Amino acid sequence: MQRSTCFWIAFLLAFALVAGAGAEAGDPVVIWNQTYGEPDAYEAAYAVIPGETGFFLAGEAARDAWIIRIAPDGSEEWNRTYGGTEADAAHAIIRTSSGNHLFAGNLTYVTDEAQADTDAWLMEIDPSGREIWNRTYGGADVNASAAAVIEAESGGYVFAGSIAPLEGSGSAAWVVRVNETGGEVWNRTFGGVGNNTANALTGLPGGDIVVVGSTESSGAGMADVWVIRLDESGSEIWNRTFGSPDADFGRAVINTSDGNLLIAGTFTERPDNSTADTDALLIKLTPEGDIIWNWIYGDFGVNETATAVIETTDGGYAFAGETAYPGVDDTDAWLVKT
Repeated sequence: MQRSTCFWIAFLLAFALVAGAGAEAGDPVVIWNQTYGEPDAYEAAYAVIPGETGFFLAGEAARDAWIIRIAPDGSEEWNRTYGGTEADAAHAIIRTSSGNHLFAGNLTYVTDEAQADTDAWLMEIDPSGREIWNRTYGGADVNASAAAVIEAESGGYVFAGSIAPLEGSGSAAWVVRVNETGGEVWNRTFGGVGNNTANALTGLPGGDIVVVGSTESSGAGMADVWVIRLDESGSEIWNRTFGSPDADFGRAVINTSDGNLLIAGTFTERPDNSTADTDALLIKLTPEGDIIWNWIYGDFGVNETATAVIETTDGGYAFAGETAYPGVDDTDAWLVKT
């Protein structure tokens, strides 16, 4: 599994380079690629962000959350694992205004009843990777996970993910605000029957929060792209669903330079009632939730998805995702500049 980690590092760095490419730039060029991890071990990279210099990588290694600090030339400066004896992971990482880093993910432990229980997990670390604080959120009767985190405009942090009962089916989208040391300020759940998840979020000027994910509780199909705007206290201002009669998912959201929102995800259709065909989806919205435009990207007979998006310096966008042929195990990374 180490090979996939190497692949995504090279790919994500090529993706980051597109953000600095102007309109006259050609195909992105990989300046370097590196492998990180141990032979014959399971390692996965879920997020990469620029540091003060170099990069920070978040993921999992040997069932622990895994953070690597990478120099500008790709060499490893340090790596740390965090967690217990069960399956733990870091799904997102941000640089805080204090100069430290905060990762969000999940921590699993075994209860007194010998049952595995998963909680959402935040940990703040200093520039050397030493723990400053860590907190878990959820409880003994639920499984919970954090997929994304931002620093709130007025201080503290907001994370988004999902929460589900240990017994029964279905999940709720979950948004939690904490103070600077991880103490819970409020938490909100959204969704009814079925599976509902929050996969990404962003802050708006003034302190409001936009959450993106998917819902099976309402909308046009099996699952729909779901966008919710909240105020600073977690109260819903509006929510919108977008999608087809099939399963559609929101994976990422950014603020655009013109004051709007751009969402990336997956759109599914069944031409002539045939096998489901997935395409990458971009939706541009106003801050009020009105559609400015939406596009799908992909080829018939190939399954594509978008999992991350950025705005480029020439006013366009670039998204990263995956592409695969149905029935084939191999999946390729995919980078598209619009």
